[in-house]
Amino acid sequence: FLSTADVDKALSTDTPLVIGRKGTGKTAVFRVLASQEAPSVVVTAPSGMAEQFGWTPGVRFYAGLESQMRERGLPWGAVWTALVALAVLRVRPDEVPRPGWVDGELKTAASGDHNVGTATLDDLALLFNDSRAALRVEEWLQDIDRSLTEECVLLFDGLDTGFGGTDEERHRRSDAVAGLLTVVNEVGQNLRHLRFKVLLREDIWREVKLPNKSHL
Repeated sequence: FLSTADVDKALSTDTPLVIGRKGTGKTAVFRVLASQEAPSVVVTAPSGMAEQFGWTPGVRFYAGLESQMRERGLPWGAVWTALVALAVLRVRPDEVPRPGWVDGELKTAASGDHNVGTATLDDLALLFNDSRAALRVEEWLQDIDRSLTEECVLLFDGLDTGFGGTDEERHRRSDAVAGLLTVVNEVGQNLRHLRFKVLLREDIWREVKLPNKSHL
């Protein structure tokens, strides 16, 4: 648990999770990290910042994603791992390795800022069209990490509003955030250059059911 009052710790790449009440400066931390010269990749952002930081997942994307997950029996942890890898690929298409088990080019790498949501869902269908896909995706993210020569911060903000406000959407958000934090805890510790930075509202943190919460 980290208060956003401690700005130095909030900005440090050694701090993967920043928790605070609404209006305590989490998005200010996001803006600083997303705008500075040090490399960063925005995976999710507040909806009003899409023009500044590019496409970000929204209510309809998450609903479509959950439907696709149910069809394939996919856990949120595996899907977040793939979303992170695709986000890095979208930002650095000429630098990172492609997944070796996928035939053809992933649409995300060529989409630019156009139809990114549809391209991402199509790419997820390709990535998980394999019985060992969850492991393969994690290994792909590790390959991407090894291909980098300097730290790159993976930024997650806007998780409070990005999923919507209905009971169904809030339940989806709780499951999704639990899956994301599982990735931070279990996958993130094996990465050398990719550093997670999740900015999360305090009430959402309290709602999340997650083993080993104290380890974050």
